[in-house]
Amino acid sequence: MSDRKDIHDVVIVGGSLSGLLSGVLLKRCGYNVTILEQFHSDIRKSQAAGIGLTDQVRKLFNSAGVSLDDVGPSMEQVHFYSSVNGKLEIQRVEPYPGVMTGWNILFYRLRAHFDRFITPVCPQRAPNASDYPDEGEGVYKTGAKVTSIEYLRSEKVVLVHYDDLSTNASHTLKTRLLIGADGGNSTIRKLLLPSRPVLRKYAGYMAWRGTIPRNQLSALGKDLYRPGIAPIIINPAVKSYTMTYLIPADDGRFGPDESLVNFVWYDYCSANSPVYVRSMTDVDGNLHRWTLPPGKMHPDAWEAQLGVARKTLPPPLDEMVEKISSDRPFITAVSDFIAPECVFHDGHVVLVGEAFCMARPHSGRGTNEAARQALHLADAVQGKITWRQYRTEVTNCATLNFHYSRVFGLWTLGGRFAQWWAGLQYWWVGFRIRLSERLFGKVIP
Repeated sequence: MSDRKDIHDVVIVGGSLSGLLSGVLLKRCGYNVTILEQFHSDIRKSQAAGIGLTDQVRKLFNSAGVSLDDVGPSMEQVHFYSSVNGKLEIQRVEPYPGVMTGWNILFYRLRAHFDRFITPVCPQRAPNASDYPDEGEGVYKTGAKVTSIEYLRSEKVVLVHYDDLSTNASHTLKTRLLIGADGGNSTIRKLLLPSRPVLRKYAGYMAWRGTIPRNQLSALGKDLYRPGIAPIIINPAVKSYTMTYLIPADDGRFGPDESLVNFVWYDYCSANSPVYVRSMTDVDGNLHRWTLPPGKMHPDAWEAQLGVARKTLPPPLDEMVEKISSDRPFITAVSDFIAPECVFHDGHVVLVGEAFCMARPHSGRGTNEAARQALHLADAVQGKITWRQYRTEVTNCATLNFHYSRVFGLWTLGGRFAQWWAGLQYWWVGFRIRLSERLFGKVIP
């Protein structure tokens, strides 16, 4: 769809989930898409991270020919428990229709649709070109580090300068549309907003994460962590709560006795405290700011956290933590931010996913929000909606999710004033959006 061979239709910086979601849909709409990914390899290690996909998002992608129906076990309900004197008491049940999958499973499924990259984790055939005769071309470049960008207003194109890390050569791409999908530490966002830096703010607590094969659990554990159910266990006395759910094994299988139990434990920890420093310092003595990846945790830090688990977590949560392999746990220092803008240069540069807004992970909506943004982005590029409509809709949804995730987290991990203030902000944002829709109609009918 380019009018000149040296001008790319779309260049996406960042080849993780949000970049691939946008890339797949734009390619399906007939655009040639190039993804620049800084990581050096096409093969990614499992990140032991679970992802929830709602039925609504899956149906939207299915309608675009991207099947997400068999990427993991189905989810039906979330069960909320309270831990009282070491015993679990169920408080309420909420519906959650969707599926739970793993980061690597979804990544390889999207790669198969984007550039027909097939792995043992995702062995099904990639779509044939004949299935979508008007589909564009997808190119996925690894080891590509973007160094700068330029917008040429007279030509209405963006120059993307990047280094090939495998050859140390520098290259430049010219594109009609540049999408920044390079995550919370986005280079594109920093280049676009040099005088308005967006700072990630530490929330005051960490997420300890890990997985364990369900078939290794006791009968009590298997009963709690059963298919279709996600237990959330709140321990208000020590400002912590846990969430667990089933995800596929590393090889993609997700039968009841083949699945992994994905474990997330939110635990209060003040910034730069001795516990924080000990937990985020890896086996090589390096202090990490936001994420300590799997395989890097110092044995002393893990043993200390196991001691906390033995004292504060009720059965079978204590069993779950004990059985996590020492090379599997990792830590995320929970943080959030939202950028002041997502559309730049009259729609020629766009920020998506966590490059635009990083909400706290409690709501489980991050990937779903990225999917919605990809769908709206495809409509904006095709002229079905205006860039103003896109900006307003995406900003409204991101802002609501940003405040909702704060309310969810502070509900158990914050003081009463923080809970009240976060709830008031969430209510005010929702009220303004509803009032605007009543006065002027929905942004996207």
